Amino acid sequence: ALLGLGNLARASELIVMRAAGISVARIAAWTGLAGVVLCGLAWLLGEYIAPPLEQYAIQQKTLARFQEFSQAGSRGAWAKEGETFISVQQQSADNRFAGIFVFRFDEQRRLLSLAQASSASVGPGNEWVLENYEESAFTPEGVEVTREPSRALPTRLAPEFLGLASVNPSSLSSRELYAYVGHLKQNGLEAARFEAAFWARIARTAALIVVVMLAVPFALGPLRSSGAGARTVLGILIGAGFFFLARLLESGGALFGFDPLVIAWAPTVLLMLTAAIAIARTR
Repeated sequence: ALLGLGNLARASELIVMRAAGISVARIAAWTGLAGVVLCGLAWLLGEYIAPPLEQYAIQQKTLARFQEFSQAGSRGAWAKEGETFISVQQQSADNRFAGIFVFRFDEQRRLLSLAQASSASVGPGNEWVLENYEESAFTPEGVEVTREPSRALPTRLAPEFLGLASVNPSSLSSRELYAYVGHLKQNGLEAARFEAAFWARIARTAALIVVVMLAVPFALGPLRSSGAGARTVLGILIGAGFFFLARLLESGGALFGFDPLVIAWAPTVLLMLTAAIAIARTR
């Protein structure tokens, strides 16, 4: 936007438009239409292209490091070690996992036992400890049920491998984020991080319109006679500044427990106010 409007300004075309009675607000509205196009492209990328590619990249990177194990599944992680299958539905910080299922089979692929644990932790030496452990063993005599507060799980699986179970907000589409937030709230789980990521996705997409319109006061003001290099540098600085400000406010807001809606929209609202004041002061 800075380059395009800057070229119009250097050729005095913006001055002619202003002399013809076209207001700065109207020029900003026209520029905002380009932002709408960018919003559409960003939405397509964020919904249908980037999330599946990122998930695929994470899987390939992890499987390349742990080639002795096999994995499948698009939700959570399914790991196979010998005749044992381990399913992990969610990962949180400090190598803690939730929703653990352990399936053991014999060489004829007959199910020997099915175990479930509400959570698991990985300590030093790659030792897995399953908490609230329940196991159903299938024997010729019937089903034997075992319940223990905790059970050590002998496995060579590293936490990094089961890191595939971690739900990263950036690897989910907006629809998936919204559904996941609803799932967490229904189950009484902490959803603030994912709710903030959902609203931040929408806010950042909307900010594309505003940040494009912010080029208007620069093109009509200090950059009217500047070269393309100066406009490019300024555009990079504005974009990087908005990005770092957004990350700072999101991290600080999450640390102090602010409302996810406020955390997500604060940078965009601040950018809107800045653009509105700059456009209103432009003559």
